[in-house]
Amino acid sequence: MENNNTKISIILSVYNVEKYLNECLDSILNQTFKDFELICINDSSTDRSLDILNDYAAKDTRVKVFTQPNGGASSTRNYGMKQASGDYLLFWDSDDYFDITILEKLYNKASLYNADIVVTSYKLFDDTTKEVIDKRSQINKKFLPDKEVFCIDDMQQCKFSFLPMAPWTKMYKKDFIFDNGLVFQDIKSCTDVFFTYATTALAKRICIVDENLIFYRINRVGSITSKRGDKAQNIIKAYLYTKEFFEKNNLLDKYNTELKQAFAGCFKNEIKNIETKENLVLFFDEIKSQLSKEDAQYFCKVLNRPLKRFMQKIFSLEYAIQNGKRVKRLTILGVNFLLTNR
Repeated sequence: MENNNTKISIILSVYNVEKYLNECLDSILNQTFKDFELICINDSSTDRSLDILNDYAAKDTRVKVFTQPNGGASSTRNYGMKQASGDYLLFWDSDDYFDITILEKLYNKASLYNADIVVTSYKLFDDTTKEVIDKRSQINKKFLPDKEVFCIDDMQQCKFSFLPMAPWTKMYKKDFIFDNGLVFQDIKSCTDVFFTYATTALAKRICIVDENLIFYRINRVGSITSKRGDKAQNIIKAYLYTKEFFEKNNLLDKYNTELKQAFAGCFKNEIKNIETKENLVLFFDEIKSQLSKEDAQYFCKVLNRPLKRFMQKIFSLEYAIQNGKRVKRLTILGVNFLLTNR
């Protein structure tokens, strides 16, 4: 790809978002910072998303539209990287929208400190209530070193969990990504985990823009995060992929403990999305069969407590006192029954 000295390449994954796409595109094209290209990867949408993209491309030369066979977020981002000519990369989702100053603030910080990664945070936009929730920053500032530029080795703890997981909260130097051969793992869920942990470990210069500059849409019908309960095994694939990459790049010995701790949190989050006992059993069976004995023992031990809580929601039997008498309390799927002796 010929370099035209574009400062930023925004890679926008697009799939069946006709309801939200205009708002997203308008928030990008009206940015105070103008020197960017918007690379829209249409993931074979079946609604009017492609028509909307083409309409915008006809009016603004910064908008570039590509269509690929349906492959999910990882494949659209990887495809978009191949088209990018900017010095910095952003991976954004087309159902979100953005503060019009975000590019200016991210680029100014990146260029000032020659950063590999610049991180910001987000607000929530509830698609059902239309409420904007300006929550506290997802950046865990209490663990950050007291300096403008830092790397993972400056962190005393929480080396992989002090920043938000999502790549769309970060701007990356393109040379940093390409020089390290980084791409998104090709799985249907948990797609961000490897990329986030690998970039965090490899980056020499990380900076923060501590503002909530992204409007992250929640409670959207049809979103990936709303229907991932049967895909918890993908976090196991993400762990294996990440561990292999760390091993090949001589990072595992240095960060093994912190990496396991971070993935334990990811595993717990996936357990929350499991809705049936059968899928829960399958998840733990795959941990035992796919991971090494040492890793399987570690994760099963760490996950034992949330597993018990999950099982208690399904079925539990305990004693209670009612009217001075000892009775049995049976819980089935969250409904309580009192059992008394006849």
